[in-house]
Amino acid sequence: MRKNVYSIIYRLRKSGGIKIDTRQRTIYYEYDNADSEAQMRRQATQRLCNEFGFVRQAEIV
Repeated sequence: MRKNVYSIIYRLRKSGGIKIDTRQRTIYYEYDNADSEAQMRRQATQRLCNEFGFVRQAEIV
């Protein structure tokens, strides 16, 4: 299970535009994030929230 979480976090951090605080279980993302990888990021962040108890916080750029 830990491997799954860290794998998802690694992919999201690598894609850029997303910061993840693992101690507070918070995902910080840019509000106006509209590009081709947005769908993959949306699915990954939704999975982190549903399965592992993370919360999302939008940052207005």
